[in-house]
Amino acid sequence: MVQNHVFRIYDLVFRLPPHAQSVNFELRRDNHIEYLTKSLKQLGPSFTVLDANRPWLCYWIIHSIALLGDCLDDKLEYGIVDFLQRCQDPNGGYGGGPGQMPHLATTYAAVNALITVGGQRSLSSIDRKKLYAFLLRMKDASGGFRMHDGGEVDVRACYTAISVASVLNILDDRLIQSVGDYILSCQTHEGGIAGEPGSEAHGGYTFCGLAAMVLINEVNRLDLPGLININYYDSIILGGRLDWHYVRSRKQIWRYCISFKLYSVGAASPNYRLALGCELAIFYVIELGGIQARVECGFQGRTNKLVDGCYSFWQGGVAAIIQRLHLLVNEQLGLPNTFKYDCGTESDNDSSDSGGEPYSDGEASPENDIRQPMQEGKSNASAAIGVNDDGYKFIKGPIGMTPLFNSMALQQYILLCSQGLSKGKSNLLWSSDY
Repeated sequence: MVQNHVFRIYDLVFRLPPHAQSVNFELRRDNHIEYLTKSLKQLGPSFTVLDANRPWLCYWIIHSIALLGDCLDDKLEYGIVDFLQRCQDPNGGYGGGPGQMPHLATTYAAVNALITVGGQRSLSSIDRKKLYAFLLRMKDASGGFRMHDGGEVDVRACYTAISVASVLNILDDRLIQSVGDYILSCQTHEGGIAGEPGSEAHGGYTFCGLAAMVLINEVNRLDLPGLININYYDSIILGGRLDWHYVRSRKQIWRYCISFKLYSVGAASPNYRLALGCELAIFYVIELGGIQARVECGFQGRTNKLVDGCYSFWQGGVAAIIQRLHLLVNEQLGLPNTFKYDCGTESDNDSSDSGGEPYSDGEASPENDIRQPMQEGKSNASAAIGVNDDGYKFIKGPIGMTPLFNSMALQQYILLCSQGLSKGKSNLLWSSDY
């Protein structure tokens, strides 16, 4: 049903004349900002079911407004900081609303919302010492984290805990201990990462696991070729299976090899053909099958599941991380690291960066500045700072690999199928969401 509906949308749009098509491929920025800003002031009664997710609503809305290049007025900012302060538990962490149990997911949302708002009042409202104590309480003997007192242990909890600790500069050896072991135990035979050991690989958990391993500097322990399923020469060049995130089509791999004139049975050595094949497989990894659906062009969260707009982030985020791991991928494959695409310089990728400061305005006082290392409660402060610095440098590092999926096709899916057609023509199967 979903695939047929999406196909009808594409068929309708591409039958239009070019000038009419272009209207439907525009991001309706003003409409989105109006929708988001209005929702910060008042939500309808149907949202009562999300009472335990109110920091998430703040984060989704505020972050979206920031991505759209807009900002909040002072009154809204003041109200957001005041509300999130009331969600902060006296013993550390943030609950889903005032007086609710602190939870790692809503702690992640609240902290990131406050950082997005920025300014001294917002940043200094975060009690880092108590939050650190909360994170330690959530630490499980398995190496993972619990989402809340007595709650489930999973990869999502690992990522939210490590991410919050990293961005607040309170990440230390006590928090990191055995996290990598737990995440490693969740990588499945498919190559992706499950929520917990023995479960099915999932796009959201794969992002969480991969990102957490980057933040703790243990990403080299993951089977990265398995995650992107670059198996062996025969699998890549001769049409074997490249299951989880990526390629399954012999014909398309072969066609692209020929069209790029990178493969010649007679001219190239086996090792060179292997390197070329791997690079091609990585380049077309999602576009040709696996998780980017062939008809819809959006992402699936799991094998043989329906596409979903949210996986544009989860799966797209995985691809963005892997693009910066090309040297490590080659090393695990036993390939020379001299063979890679020229994908531009670091400055090309950071043209919108204003100079490295992570906050848009205002400065926190030194004792409350989340960029300053917290000395108390650390077993190794210098090591913790190094972890955080490496994580930040990783994000700012150069991209050594061409895009891993068809980004234009994904934009097509988002703009036409998630945003909806122009002139009030609703083509959505679902209502708008934050």
